[in-house]
Amino acid sequence: MGAVQITRPVSVEAYRRMEADSPTKHEYVQGAVRALARASDRHDRLALRIASALLLATEARGCDVYISDLRVVVRRSGGELHYYPDVMVVCEEDPDPYEKTRPCVLVEVLSPSTRVADLGEKRVAYTSLDSLRTYLVFDQDRRWAVGYYRTEEGFEVRVWEGAGQVTVPCVDVTVDLETLYRGL
Repeated sequence: MGAVQITRPVSVEAYRRMEADSPTKHEYVQGAVRALARASDRHDRLALRIASALLLATEARGCDVYISDLRVVVRRSGGELHYYPDVMVVCEEDPDPYEKTRPCVLVEVLSPSTRVADLGEKRVAYTSLDSLRTYLVFDQDRRWAVGYYRTEEGFEVRVWEGAGQVTVPCVDVTVDLETLYRGL
């Protein structure tokens, strides 16, 4: 992660105050605060392409797409989790200007420092959100993606490598893997 790691328990209110004035973004995981590492140009370009591919479809459905500077909040019995997903789609009323609690799509772009959290901790947290229909993870270094899709039985996993059409049912759009990675 980054330079700041606060492992002693911090209240949600103290975290929100700190985050409001901080030039660095921090995630909050049940009382622990950790700074986010800076993204590479490849990471940012891929996240922007994904958000761009979703933008027209979200607007047509009255949804909003956000990139990396807006928090998603997961409330669980063990406490709150605050993350900054690379891309987020919200289609329900969710009026807070700094954080959202009702996303239907969350997207993370893997980097070496986020791989374990994105595929483990965040996957578990994100898929616990009732509003979430799809969690997508894209690798910044190779044409690879995994999608977690809500079904009646739980979440179904789909993997793409090299090429393929990644579906995003919440906004009824398909994203082409080759197009996303072209020139990266």
